[in-house]
Amino acid sequence: MQNEGVVDGAASAVEQQERAGPSWERDESVGPVRRLSDTLLGSLFSPNGFFKQMRRTGGYLSPLVYGMILGSISTVVPIVWNVLLVSLRDVVLESPAAPQMFTPSPGLYALLAVLSPILVTLVAFLWSGVLHVLLLLVGGASHGFQATFRVVCYSRSAGVWHIVPFVGPLVGSVWYVVLLVVGLIQAHETSLGRALAAVLIPLVVWAVLLFGLVVAMSTFSFL
Repeated sequence: MQNEGVVDGAASAVEQQERAGPSWERDESVGPVRRLSDTLLGSLFSPNGFFKQMRRTGGYLSPLVYGMILGSISTVVPIVWNVLLVSLRDVVLESPAAPQMFTPSPGLYALLAVLSPILVTLVAFLWSGVLHVLLLLVGGASHGFQATFRVVCYSRSAGVWHIVPFVGPLVGSVWYVVLLVVGLIQAHETSLGRALAAVLIPLVVWAVLLFGLVVAMSTFSFL
């Protein structure tokens, strides 16, 4: 057991030399805002090089905090835009015949904003577990669960696109899938096909279930 610990420690030291890791984890000499922005830009616009340098181990906390920040942005910003759009509708579209928008109560907005870090954390672990199991099934998991978890957290960088109204969520969703696929390829040293399978299978299943639910609800409404 002691020898195994020495081997694991040596492997971790070798990886830290080969993989410097993102600025978010290593540049303690600069402030957190600079580290956040450097990591954000690197993961968004140079994902191949970014994930090639990402450490597969080193703990869960740093990538989780990063994922919480960016994940909270992708949750809270759409809420803010919805509030602004609803306010604009109330000012401009005063006609009773104007189309109505979904307007949750302010309390629900506040609750979602407060709970967003907790929800992002739960989703990060659950989604990482799903991806890692699928990688194992398709033979693409060359490293441990933590490598997959780190990819999921740093792929949350795509959430920054939610700042852009209307098209932002769509662009962010596509970008998120791209970052996940690239990240899994680099972190697990696997093929494009295996990474795509691990990411797209649950998304396709979710889309089919959602479509079935919509069809069922539409059918029930006509009965």
